[in-house]
Amino acid sequence: MTEIPASFLLNPKEVFEALGV
Repeated sequence: MTEIPASFLLNPKEVFEALGV
C-alpha cells in the first residue's frame, strides 16, 4: 500500500468497510 486513494482521505470508514475490516 504505497499509494493512498483520495477516497480513503475523504471517507476512511467507507474504505475500511469495503476492505471488510
